[in-house]
Amino acid sequence: MGAPRAVLPGRPGAADHRGWGAADYFSATGQLWGNPLYRWDVLKATGYAWWIDRVRSTLATVDVARMDHFRGFEAYWEVPATEKTAIRGRWVKGPGADLFHALRIAFKVHNCRSLPKTWASSPLK
Repeated sequence: MGAPRAVLPGRPGAADHRGWGAADYFSATGQLWGNPLYRWDVLKATGYAWWIDRVRSTLATVDVARMDHFRGFEAYWEVPATEKTAIRGRWVKGPGADLFHALRIAFKVHNCRSLPKTWASSPLK
């Protein structure tokens, strides 16, 4: 589940870029989240196997799983890891609907409305 190649490469134990919150009405300099970024090109090439395994593993331990921050799947704010603020970042396109299409196929869900309900109520193999 922890495929290191699925995260942007950088120094050992670190990445060159991090996900941050863009500057906005609430913060002129953005938010310093510092989370690593996914290599969506690598993940897509595997059919999003890491995400499918992650969801399957999560649902083996809980009855209901929720994926938040959908904005980040469409596009995310990328900032060099050395920056002290999020001002010098840029918007980068995420996987968008392609990831959710792969999840729907993997879990045999036919429409988005039933996706969370189906994940919570269907036994996974």
